[in-house]
Amino acid sequence: MGTPRKHLPPAISEDAIRSLIASLNLPSPQSVSSFSTAAEYHSIYVLSFTPEAAAAISPKLPPPSNNECIQLILRIAGHHLPRIKTINEVAVMTWCVSGLQFDRNGDVIPGPVIEETFWHGPDVSKYWPNSESVQTLNISGPYNSYTDYIIAMVRVYQHAIRLHPSLEGIRDLLPRLDAFADRIYDNSELNNTRYFLAHKDLHFGNIMCDEVNGHITGILDWEFSGVVPATRWDPVKAFLWNGQYSQEAIVERGRVGKLFEERCTSQGFVSFLDETKPSSALQKAMQEAINYLRAIVEVCPRGQKVEKVPSWRASLEHSLEFFGV
Repeated sequence: MGTPRKHLPPAISEDAIRSLIASLNLPSPQSVSSFSTAAEYHSIYVLSFTPEAAAAISPKLPPPSNNECIQLILRIAGHHLPRIKTINEVAVMTWCVSGLQFDRNGDVIPGPVIEETFWHGPDVSKYWPNSESVQTLNISGPYNSYTDYIIAMVRVYQHAIRLHPSLEGIRDLLPRLDAFADRIYDNSELNNTRYFLAHKDLHFGNIMCDEVNGHITGILDWEFSGVVPATRWDPVKAFLWNGQYSQEAIVERGRVGKLFEERCTSQGFVSFLDETKPSSALQKAMQEAINYLRAIVEVCPRGQKVEKVPSWRASLEHSLEFFGV
């Protein structure tokens, strides 16, 4: 699996940050401190200002009622997905969401797809020939349907299988993957889903709140967001995770997840819970096939989880059999 935390940007000096703040015509902060977080794609710094600075900050902030300091968040992106992170930061400034873009008429339309499971720039350089890039090893989009999205992934994974020597052992599956793509093309049963504008990485490490009143004050990391099939609203299963890497955190996520389901049921949102599940056994098999294929293509070039690959291949083939290939 990828290790994005290894490619976080180097620490930035307080003097450099203060110089940036001055260039933006913001008041000088009282203090600058790094922020410890579970973020894997950027470093975070907390800039604290005096209450009197509220009037000089744009967009204007209401003066704090308790005369406490004002804090702004500075995020410094790494080089995982060149240009994409910069586009995301500009989108945040203009109140747009990554995964969306504007057409010539100024209307909002779906934009390129960005996934956490993408091959990132540093790993492309490390594990792939010079001919490859973030663009050649990942899907792009947007796509017209769920099946178009799946077929696009099949094609980039086939490209990887043909190219990387560690994937030679599954090249015999290439014709079956071609047949799979043909079978799912424009299939109405497989495209039986609603499409959601989803954050896709909505865990507590990406939620900011005011500890005094408990109000949510911001949601971070919109770069992976986009319009997705309902079953893909939380692809990395991070929803309600507390940002801690431990077995206790996994148990806690399950506990809070049950509370969330109970709350949805009591508030009459059972339809949301139902819609995020596969609409048929065939749709489930389609998604599981691409999940196992992605997992194999993700770990083999890195020399990881070699012991898992045979069982993943067996599960992939089992899913393909649902489509008679």
